[in-house]
Amino acid sequence: QRLVIFDHEARKGRAFDPLGDETPFAADAGFSRLLVSDAGLVFAHSPVQKPQPRMDDVRLFDASGSQVWRSGRFLLGSVVARFSPDGQRLALVGTVEGEDDARDPTALLVEDGRETWSHGFPAAWSGLDVAFSPDGESVAFGMVAWDSGEDRIFVRDSARSGLLEIEVTGLGHHVSADALAFGPLGRRLVVNGLARVQAYDLALGSRVWSTELNAPQETANLLDGAVKLAVIGDRIVAAHQISAPEGRVRYAVSVLDGDGELLGKTVLAPPQPRRGVVGRFWDLVNEGSELLIHLEPDPVRIALP
Repeated sequence: QRLVIFDHEARKGRAFDPLGDETPFAADAGFSRLLVSDAGLVFAHSPVQKPQPRMDDVRLFDASGSQVWRSGRFLLGSVVARFSPDGQRLALVGTVEGEDDARDPTALLVEDGRETWSHGFPAAWSGLDVAFSPDGESVAFGMVAWDSGEDRIFVRDSARSGLLEIEVTGLGHHVSADALAFGPLGRRLVVNGLARVQAYDLALGSRVWSTELNAPQETANLLDGAVKLAVIGDRIVAAHQISAPEGRVRYAVSVLDGDGELLGKTVLAPPQPRRGVVGRFWDLVNEGSELLIHLEPDPVRIALP
């Protein structure tokens, strides 16, 4: 495979040649995830097709298109990653296959093509999301223990030794830490999961507020990639999928203030899938007073209250 990133300002594409070593991306495998940082770094991972598609081929390219880091030890579909605000560092968490088919959830920080920090979690845990603080000094990893449904957030701060561990107050076995975002000052961490948004004070390690987003007649439906969260100025934007009649896909986009008060809510119903394309919620992008929602197959704009 060949990876091309398009620069809209320059109106041209930049090709990333994965043939820098002897092993290109597997043909026809598709990319599981692509991330582009403001510094021009590109993170990509694609399924390894041989001998069987059970591992992810995880790579990092620099702004010139050269491969600077690669890992082939993460199990297929287990990797979650984010770039730091300055675009220079990559944080990721995924499950590594250990000895005797053991599962070893592992968090990494990658900078200048090197793994600068790593941390292992108990085998039952799996990564849900990763978030950097605005200054890039802290990074949070949202984790779930699939055997018990317990959710925890682990925060690494450059000024603190060890990890700050926060137990998320959840809803039984439902995922409660599916999307993470730091507040504008980096002192609070906002969590979105199963239609409930919560804020935690990082100095105290305790919950500050919790807001239920669903109306009484609505039921949350957690679809992979459907839970989103963004902190935009003094506004918090949370999105999740809700159940709908006749199999239609619907998404609830809620806007809250910094104290957790619900300011507004919009329910989006994508058109019926065209040519087999299923309506999916991809991302939230701030555009001044409007919110641009990358909703497949067509983007949507809504005004921020």
